[in-house]
Order: sequence, then C-alpha cells, then structure tokens
Amino acid sequence: MAGVLLARFWWGAAFLVPVPAMALLLVLGPLLLPESRGEATARLDLPSAALSLAAVLPVVYGLTTLATHGWAAPPVLAIAGGTAVTVAFARRQRRVANPLIDPTALAAPASRVALGVNVLAAFGMVGSTLLTSQHLQLVAGASPLAAGLWTLPGAVAAVAGATTASALARRAHPAIVIAAGLALATAAFGTLTLADTTSGVWPVVAGGTLMGAGLTMTLTSTASLVIGAAGGLVETSEKLGSACGAALLGALHAARYRAELAATAPPHLPADLAATARETLGAALTAADRLPTPTGEALRLAAQQAFVSGTRVAMLVCLALFTAATALAPVLLRRADRHP
Repeated sequence: MAGVLLARFWWGAAFLVPVPAMALLLVLGPLLLPESRGEATARLDLPSAALSLAAVLPVVYGLTTLATHGWAAPPVLAIAGGTAVTVAFARRQRRVANPLIDPTALAAPASRVALGVNVLAAFGMVGSTLLTSQHLQLVAGASPLAAGLWTLPGAVAAVAGATTASALARRAHPAIVIAAGLALATAAFGTLTLADTTSGVWPVVAGGTLMGAGLTMTLTSTASLVIGAAGGLVETSEKLGSACGAALLGALHAARYRAELAATAPPHLPADLAATARETLGAALTAADRLPTPTGEALRLAAQQAFVSGTRVAMLVCLALFTAATALAPVLLRRADRHP
C-alpha cells in the first residue's frame, strides 16, 4: 500500500497507510476491549524520563553529524555529554523510589542476555532495512511499488519464523531456538554483502527473507525469557536497538559513502554539485541529471558504487556482531540456567 501511494503522491503519503486502521481502532476499541487496571500506584518519574531523552538524543545527533560533516567539536561534545547523562540516569534508577527502569528487574541473568539479544536484533534489522530499501530503488532501479513488493517475502518469512519459534518452544530449550534465529540472521547479513550495482534485487530479497525468519524466531524466544518487571523493558530494548542501528550503521555508511565518492567522482565537477552528491545517493542522482550525459553517467555509477561500498561495510559489521552473538548467546543462557 505504501508503495502504491509513493508511486502517485508525495513521500509523506506513506504515513497515511495506518490511519484508517487506527481510526477504526479508536472507535471499536472502547466498545470491544475489556478495560483492566493494575494495582500499582507508582508515578512516572519525570526527571528520569527527561534524563533518558537527554542521554539518547545528543549521542544520535553527534553520530549522524560526525558522519555527515566529519570530526568537529560540537558532535564530539554532544556524544560525551550524552554519555555522561547516561551515567547520571543509571545512578538515579538505583536510588529513586519509582525508577523508570527498575534495576532489580534485571537481576535474572537470562533476562539480561535476552534483552541484550533484543537490542542487537533491532540494531541489525532497522539499520539494514534503511539501507536495503534505498538499494532496491536507487541502485537496482525498482519503483516504490516494486520495492515494496520485493519486501513481501521477508514479511511472510517473519510470520513463519514466529510460528516456528512457538512450535519449537514446546520441544527445545530457548537457547537453541535463539541460536538458530541468530544463525539465520547471520546468513542474511552475509547474503546482503553480495549486493552490488549489477546483482539486481536477489541478494536483498534473499537476505531480507532470511532476516525476517531469523529475527522473529529470536525475538519471539527472548520474550519468554524476560521475567517479572523486566517484561516492560522488552519493547524499550527494541526501540533502543532501533535507534542505535539507524544512527551507528547510518553514520558508518555515510562516512564510507562520502570517502568513496570523493575518491571516484568525475574530476572537475562544479563545486555545488560535488557537495550535493556527497550528501546522499538520492542527491547524487539528482545532481547527475543536471550534468552532460557522459559526466552525469559517470557520477551516477560512482555514487551507486559508493553506496554499495558503504552498505557492504555496514553489513560486514553486522555479520561480525551476529556471528559472535550466535556463538555466545546459547552459552550464556545455559549458564543462566545453572546459576539462577
């Protein structure tokens, strides 16, 4: 649906897809869903909420700014400041009466491992999706509608992965299911490193399918290990991983893209078009359209190759992280069983 809208309207139309469903839910929810109230009377600790924002936002800003503009004092100071606020946030959670994140909820080793795996899974999933969706359209040449259709195998695989994880949970230890899911995700990142300017859509489709199956197997299984009050941290861990994946992998990709394009772009480009091309692949393709055919085509190919190079570096980082997680997670979960 989003692809259909993007093919005919401006990019913001994609955000209208969930509006009808949400409107229907607002009407039918109060009528059909039974209301329940918890017994807890704890209040939201607003200073903790403010500290959490002050910890995450400067770090994200600093990473993206470093990738876009290079080393400078403001982004470095922003990252340092966000890190310092993170320490202050953690200390406050230990001493405040109603912490935003209860440290005692993380006492179980299995919960800590499961939440760490959740962060990593969301990190890889969101960070890679941001890059592969652009690859389908700007490198492989698919239309927004076609790019959306090429992601359907991954969505189907995600449903299959969740179903498989639920079935295996009755017969196998969660550590085995989590390791299997991480192994599939590792294979997905290895497949995504094969995508280049001549490979078409197949590495992206195959990688997305493996990732959909593997990560839903993993996330379904980790949810069953997060116990007690830590259950509320499952979604938080996924959102944290998503933000880190978008920021860190996006920053790494941007840095590689800019460096590669600076080295391979056609010489004697107008300064304004050269600066525009270094911003994003989409901007580079627009700049290429404004140049004479030979120079424009050379810039187009150089920008696409630089984008592919940046994606490959980001996917290799994910490949290394998920390879390590595939080996370590089941070992740590087995140890958690022996030392409750």
